[in-house]
Amino acid sequence: MVNEVQKHHDFLKDKYSTVLFTALYGSQNYNLATENSDVDTRSAIMPDKECLIFNKDLVTKVYEMPEHAEVKDIRLLVKNWLKQNINFIEVLYTKEVVVDSKFKKFWDELQKERDNISHYSLITTLNSTCGMLREKYYNFEKMLPCQIDLIQTYGYSPKQLYHELRLKDFITRYFNGEPYEQILVPNNRDFLMEVKSGKFNYDEAKKMADETVAWSENFLAEQRNKINHEVNVKVEKFFKEWVYDIFETYIF
Repeated sequence: MVNEVQKHHDFLKDKYSTVLFTALYGSQNYNLATENSDVDTRSAIMPDKECLIFNKDLVTKVYEMPEHAEVKDIRLLVKNWLKQNINFIEVLYTKEVVVDSKFKKFWDELQKERDNISHYSLITTLNSTCGMLREKYYNFEKMLPCQIDLIQTYGYSPKQLYHELRLKDFITRYFNGEPYEQILVPNNRDFLMEVKSGKFNYDEAKKMADETVAWSENFLAEQRNKINHEVNVKVEKFFKEWVYDIFETYIF
């Protein structure tokens, strides 16, 4: 696994002057990978001086290797962490990461702050996760290019249902106060692997999808009235100083 992440890191180093880190994201982080699962990564880069001087757009790009090697300007990555999307927060907890030697102290600082970052805004996490769950529901039998074969085989996409159910497990345990690192790995792993394999027929799967999205709407309404809607301003202060120190180290 580390070799694959290193391969992505080296690939990007040939294209960008400073790759800060490359981290694994996806099913391996959830202990839900199969032998056919891709190794997908997210990387952070520093903008070059030309980008800063001429105010060019911040880099965000996905390379197909054929696995996904996604790269973002470090400033964009920080914005995504503050949006509390599980797909970005998870890279703070992965054990499969390649870090630039000069960036190591910044990565270590990020590791110390990760539990605060993952709980920066409860309402944002709630809205983001339930929104993702709803999106998976809408794509349950949608003829997207990436799932045409699945729908022709099963009548629906087992992968969309699997994600819908995984997100239900995640958000339930998040608001039960379980550690973020633990809730990335679902409690119902064996069941989810059966769902992912297409074990259930269309009617069974549609019933689960309908019930799960209905549950999420009720959970969303219930939690909105219970939780603190404020953000953790200490996290914002951390990122402001952290990004400044990174630029001071690499650019100035």
